[in-house]
Amino acid sequence: MAKRNNTAIIISLVLAVAAPAVFSLTMHYFTQNPTWLPLARTENDEEIYNGAIIVNRIYAEVTWPTRRKRNFTKKDLNRVIKKAFRVHNAPVIILFRDVDKNENVQIVYKIGANELGPVTVLRAADGIKGAVAAYRMYQMLRPRA
Repeated sequence: MAKRNNTAIIISLVLAVAAPAVFSLTMHYFTQNPTWLPLARTENDEEIYNGAIIVNRIYAEVTWPTRRKRNFTKKDLNRVIKKAFRVHNAPVIILFRDVDKNENVQIVYKIGANELGPVTVLRAADGIKGAVAAYRMYQMLRPRA
């Protein structure tokens, strides 16, 4: 008799702990609203779901020092960055900003409310991987029509 009583207590404890998560997952399944995901609600997810943040492309903002010794041109860098994003099938817009300094070229990747960088041209590939990953996350969170 005591064994049956202990089993009932254990089962009721497991149900009490799991019930909120099961309810949340069920609501998320039917509504596709990311705010119903258990332990995963963020304001950013809610803004994306409501259409306040829509990310259709990645912006690469290049700080171009005008006094530096030139190994490559803006056109070369533009072509290389676009090719790298094309490999990942991610749209990118490249913006050049001239500064009157003698330092390295730096790139900042902007994806929605997120910024990655600044990174130098030598580390640009690492920034591209991160930017594509952030872009994919925004695409996964968009509501399905």
